Amino acid sequence: MPDIHRFTERAFDSSRYGDGPDWRGIDLWGMALAAVLEAQPPALDWSDPENPVHGFREAAEAAGAALGGGPPPRPIVFVSHSHKDAAEAEALANEIATSTAYDVWLDIWDPELTFINQSSLPEQRKALLIALSVEMGLLNSTHLVALYTKNSEGSAWVPYEYGRVKPKSVFSVNASALLPRSNLPSYEPEYLGLGKKFETIPQVIQWLLP
Repeated sequence: MPDIHRFTERAFDSSRYGDGPDWRGIDLWGMALAAVLEAQPPALDWSDPENPVHGFREAAEAAGAALGGGPPPRPIVFVSHSHKDAAEAEALANEIATSTAYDVWLDIWDPELTFINQSSLPEQRKALLIALSVEMGLLNSTHLVALYTKNSEGSAWVPYEYGRVKPKSVFSVNASALLPRSNLPSYEPEYLGLGKKFETIPQVIQWLLP
């Protein structure tokens, strides 16, 4: 119980989103967090379409469509990566943040995700809270850079995140992949062909610059 109480206090701390623009889905996000913290199994089953993550995603997208479906208030780049490439992803995120006008969403920089991962909440509840925090990042991002290396092979998160930010059009100018030559995967998944592909961080930066 102490973990749940502390998480609730932290999640609704005004400093989390108060200094930035109005984030898409913030009220719905808060309701979904509370639902996860209060729900009892089997309501936390991933296969249940009524679980809070599915409900948040659908409600937030519907709300965005009702407002005209415009972009978030400011450009944000979502950096997707394998947890094994955290250091490389942070180097990429730092370069984007210092070399462009874009803000960056990176999981290891998100205070809620850090808190959740360090908590002693039950694993099933923790997994849903992590998914909700990632969804907030995806919902509010205008661009995505997937750091795709050998470590990304078999990842469930990287293709999911790529598909969530990518617009419905076949080819996306807002989704990209960085495939560093020093750590190339043994195969390149077909979906990466639906966006831009780069070999170096300077190429990514050039893509983001006006």
